[in-house]
Amino acid sequence: RVHRQGTDVTVVATGRPSQSDLVREPVTAQLVVTLDVPVLRHGEVDAVLSLTRRAETRGRVFAEQRLPPGWLWGLNDGQQRILATTPALGRFIGEPVTPRMAARSAVADEGWFPNIAKDGTAVYSAFSRVRSTGWTVALLAPAADIDGPRRRFLGLLVGGGLVLSAVAVGWARRLGGQIATPIKGLVRATQDLAQGLPVTRRPADGAVQEVHAVAAALQEAADLLQQREAALYAQREQWRITLASIGDAVLATDRDGRVTFLNPVAAALTGWTDAAALGQDLTAVLPMVHEDTRQVVAHPLTQVLRDDRVVGLAQQTLLLARDGGEGPLEGSAAQMH
Repeated sequence: RVHRQGTDVTVVATGRPSQSDLVREPVTAQLVVTLDVPVLRHGEVDAVLSLTRRAETRGRVFAEQRLPPGWLWGLNDGQQRILATTPALGRFIGEPVTPRMAARSAVADEGWFPNIAKDGTAVYSAFSRVRSTGWTVALLAPAADIDGPRRRFLGLLVGGGLVLSAVAVGWARRLGGQIATPIKGLVRATQDLAQGLPVTRRPADGAVQEVHAVAAALQEAADLLQQREAALYAQREQWRITLASIGDAVLATDRDGRVTFLNPVAAALTGWTDAAALGQDLTAVLPMVHEDTRQVVAHPLTQVLRDDRVVGLAQQTLLLARDGGEGPLEGSAAQMH
């Protein structure tokens, strides 16, 4: 979806991509996360490209990892809720993390400790925060694998904890890179899109699936914009040539009455060149008076905008040209739809 400016306050305020915590989609009631990428035009956020995915799809990054048998993993959002986890624990997605995990991860970016998993299994948990998202990666090793025989308890506990923590930190950094680095490339791609340039940037092969999806959406949007701009240019050119070729004087204004177009006949009639007339008030380019009283004749612009109908000029109207000449004038005004 492409949202206009103001739909995502964080992205609009910072001009940087934003990844949401876990939210419930109002229509489907599914747990989802969103990836919002700003589309910049002239250095300001003009729109926000937003991709919504179900929470469990985030687990694909971890599913590709080869964990030892019995080990579990989890991905927790910034609100200390389980965003994705091992399929065996999928029923806990959306629930709060264990109290001990919440307490430890609230005061430190990484660490390890003995814990009880959501399913009641005794584990040792290692965690590390992904700085780019505020999410936390957690690895859970069965306590039996770490404790071992009593004579090796201390050595394995310390050594296992260090190894577990190192692995968690490594994976957390890898996940952060897979999310943050390609998103930076997407921001540059949206800048190309806003400027009407071809979107040629591609995320790295290691990027998460959501980033590839946003990149594909950007490419599709760029192709569609190019097609529409080409069609619009052809339509405008045909409109311009038609109005420039007819024998009557034609002027067009915006809703404020400022001239946006005049054809060669209008330029010759009024004494204004196209370049000089653009942006001028219509009353200045097309001043009119009554033939007998020399009183200024009101332009029909206001009535046209109010009633949306064709309005003719008053009889005995004289045009006062820019070069001092004058002559009788008749014509009409109407809105362009």
